[in-house]
Amino acid sequence: MQPLTHVVTEWLPRVEVLPVVARKLPEVEVAMERLAELATPTEAETALLPLVKAYPAWFASQLACGSAGRRPPTRWRRSRRR
Repeated sequence: MQPLTHVVTEWLPRVEVLPVVARKLPEVEVAMERLAELATPTEAETALLPLVKAYPAWFASQLACGSAGRRPPTRWRRSRRR
């Protein structure tokens, strides 16, 4: 067995991930088991289209309460460490 002569490491980014509180939308199917059972594109559209339609209102609410964009992009945080 050859002796260990060197070690190589790589920097891995580390980011704090804030908890996500999911909203309940009764018309939107989010159970992965149920989504996996969808047999046709029409079934998938029926299950997921309410989510797509609800997105603009949700995004506007995030802008209104100031939570969208409150953290600097990861690229900016990484560049500040150097």
